[in-house]
Amino acid sequence: RHRSLFISQTWLELKLPLTADDGVSKAIMRIANGNFRVLIRIFSEIERLQKLNFFTMITPEVVEVARKSLLLGTP
Repeated sequence: RHRSLFISQTWLELKLPLTADDGVSKAIMRIANGNFRVLIRIFSEIERLQKLNFFTMITPEVVEVARKSLLLGTP
């Protein structure tokens, strides 16, 4: 529950597109596995990718690219 709230708040703070679906939140929670430091890192990387590529929507695929670029373990 706290992770979901953190994800929602961070999403708004970073001004990421609000068109993401529930799959994105699930992918982020799966990758972070309860680690708030990883949550912060993954959001920073999603934000960077969004700004570089002008994404209008964040998808689970974008989250996966962020995971790979941060060299985080397999999902």
